[in-house]
This record gives sequence, structure tokens and C-alpha cells, in this order.
Amino acid sequence: MDHLRDVILEQILISDKNNCVQNLEDNKIEYKGILDWNNKASKIKYLKELAALGNSGGGYLIFGINDKTGHIDGISENEKIETEIISNAFSSYFSPELNFSARYFTKNETKLFIIYAHPFDDIPAICIKDHDYLKNGNLYWRYSGKSEPIKGNEFINLLHNLGSSIKATRELIALETKKRKVDLLPEFQRFYGISTPEYTSINFKNIGERATIIDVLELDENMVHINPLCKSKSYIEKDKEWVFFGNYKKFRLPNLQRKSHFKLIFSNKDGIVYYQDFKGDNGAIHEQCEPKEYSLIN
Repeated sequence: MDHLRDVILEQILISDKNNCVQNLEDNKIEYKGILDWNNKASKIKYLKELAALGNSGGGYLIFGINDKTGHIDGISENEKIETEIISNAFSSYFSPELNFSARYFTKNETKLFIIYAHPFDDIPAICIKDHDYLKNGNLYWRYSGKSEPIKGNEFINLLHNLGSSIKATRELIALETKKRKVDLLPEFQRFYGISTPEYTSINFKNIGERATIIDVLELDENMVHINPLCKSKSYIEKDKEWVFFGNYKKFRLPNLQRKSHFKLIFSNKDGIVYYQDFKGDNGAIHEQCEPKEYSLIN
């Protein structure tokens, strides 16, 4: 069934003379006034809604409708998002993968963006990574237009349904194994630093599990290895800070001309090596990647 056909969406989005939808938010429909995928906090909330809708039998996440008044405000004409970006973001925080459909839709000459989260066939989506709005291991469900951790009765019914499927049981075991692996993953935040033409000082904080610092590399814009900035290994516990000091031996440039690109290399308790990239300019870091597995430089 095509859940995003015009005739179905027109039925869902029936509006009154004030240009407000008549169908309120419920277990199948969630409205968002704006589409702000570049804001990480907003993005995490969208992913939580999609997980809850999929877990509860499928439903719609509709952007461009005020969730308080139901007024059809629409989204910016310039706002665009690729389905691959949605899929990759969901898989970063939930497992298994989300099966969804998405499209732009015009209602009363107003542009909306709609995502339909299909029901999960065998096992539900479980959160595999903590965030301010997410808890690792939680299973989110729809309750009267809200997405919240699943409650007892719904969880019992879900387990009864899963119990009849050998495949589902195996997948739940595999998912729990994956979650344990994620629990062991260190992750660093770079939250302070000083950079001069002669030296640099960087403060990192480990927001994941214990890590062993292996190296810090500074790379130029062509990803050429300039010089190692760290020689000794350091063991950093969860929620602890680590300060790195390094001297530049060449390529000394004024701060305003320097493009920063640091690669922090570390291992977890099992000895698996990961890295994170930190990028910026003018002595400031503007972006950082999530931990990824890394092969050591020979």
C-alpha cells in the first residue's frame, strides 16, 4: 500500500476555513511546525518520533503544521533533504534500520514534507546511543500523540508477539550484542583549545567508555600527515578530560591563515582502534565526526 498517495494525504490533512487541520496528533500522526534537520537537537527528536511511530504500527511525521494550533504553516521553499540522510541518521541512533517513505506535498498552496514510518516486521527499533533526548536501550512508543519509552502493558504484548517468531528472538539477541558493543565505544568532545603559530593546546573530554589515547595528528587541507602531536599513551576514563600540548615544527602560519584538522586516534577496552576528526579554522573547531574504526598508520 502506498501510504503517501494524494488521496490518503488529503484525507489526513482535511482543513477548515482557518487553514487548520481537523485531525489532531494521535498514535499515527505527529506534526512539526518546521523542518530543521541541520539542528542536531531537532534531528534527534525527529528520529525518536520515527522510531516510536514505526514501533507502534506505523505512522506519519508531517513537517509544516503547527503542532499546537494545527495551522498549515508550510516549510521553506528552499528546504530539501535526501532520504539517504534520514536513513543514515536513524541507523546512528537506532537498530534495526527504518523502512520509510517520504515526499513533498502541497496543501492549500503550501509546501509540506511528510515521512511515513512503516511498521517494523520482526523486532522493534531500539535506541543504541545516548543523547539528551534519547536513552541507550530504550524502546519508544506512541501514547496519545507523544513518543515515550514503552510501558508495561504494551511491552508485554510486544514480547508475546515476538515470542512466536524464532527469527525475531535471534534478531533480538543479535541486537543486544550490538548494543553491548556500542556501550564500550569511547567518544570525545573537543571543547576548548589555544592555538598559536608555535604550539597548540587542546582539551578533550571522553563522553563514552574508557579509552586509550594512541595519537593525535594534525593534517593539512589535502589530508597529508604533517607531524604527530602525541607520543605517549594515556588512559582516559568516562567523563574525564584530557589535555594535549604540542609544538609545531613546520608550516607555521598565523592563526587567521590556518585551517585546523585534527585526527584523534584511540582504542576501546577490547583494543579496537577508532578515530575522530575535528575540523575548524582561526584556532576554533566547528565540527567533529562520530567515532569510526581506524587502521593504524604504518
